[in-house]
Amino acid sequence: MSSRPVALVTGASSGIGAAFCRLLAREGFDLVITARRADRLQELKAQLQPATQVHLVPLDLGLAESPRQLFTTTQQLGLTVDLLVNSAGYALPGRYLQSSWEDQARLIQVLATTPAHLVHLYLPDMVRRHRGYVLNVASLGALVPASPRLTLYAALKHFVLVMNRSLREEYASSGIQFTALCPGPTATEWAAAAQLDSVFAQMPRWLVLSPDRVATLGYNAMMSGRHVVLTGAAARVTGALLPFLPDALALKWLANNEPPVPDG
Repeated sequence: MSSRPVALVTGASSGIGAAFCRLLAREGFDLVITARRADRLQELKAQLQPATQVHLVPLDLGLAESPRQLFTTTQQLGLTVDLLVNSAGYALPGRYLQSSWEDQARLIQVLATTPAHLVHLYLPDMVRRHRGYVLNVASLGALVPASPRLTLYAALKHFVLVMNRSLREEYASSGIQFTALCPGPTATEWAAAAQLDSVFAQMPRWLVLSPDRVATLGYNAMMSGRHVVLTGAAARVTGALLPFLPDALALKWLANNEPPVPDG
């Protein structure tokens, strides 16, 4: 059995999740990686082994039973999870009624229920050991007052941000570090899924960060004890301005500074 610490990363098949896997492997962690696309996970495992022990657990985190299945698997493998990275996520573009309730419910499961459930499953052992890290990937969207045509996205990311803050307060003396990562524009598959790839393409290259850069900023912030980190100039400026603007002005400011999301 390896003596290296173990990190569990959801959404590991691409984007920020895969970037975290590469970074954590370099930082001396063994990995448990999960996502729907088993072929992508296999490719990532091949890149990281043999230097890092990688356990593949292909799962659809849009299913209510998946968090418990993941927890049971790590227990059966005899693994103690030292770092939980809740990175799985996607967007559901279009007006609210353009998607079925089943699709909206799946989005809620992936972006909110699954992260909350995984924290509930893995936190007790961290508390007993007085040691552990939880990094929840939220979004710059967590700070905006509304996200029309990505109807539930900002609401769910705000849930993640507030959950992270609440856990930090509740377990302040437990030795557990809780960090919420709020990325600004990032060059991942998320943009295409959200029908924002053309918008990102029009942005200055320096404004859109690579997933590896975002993961590095998030990891360094977590290890330095920060609880919320906004990555990129756009995120920092927006995050600094929004708390001081009434919702109506904030919505107008966002409309003037971000191209509209297509109706799709």
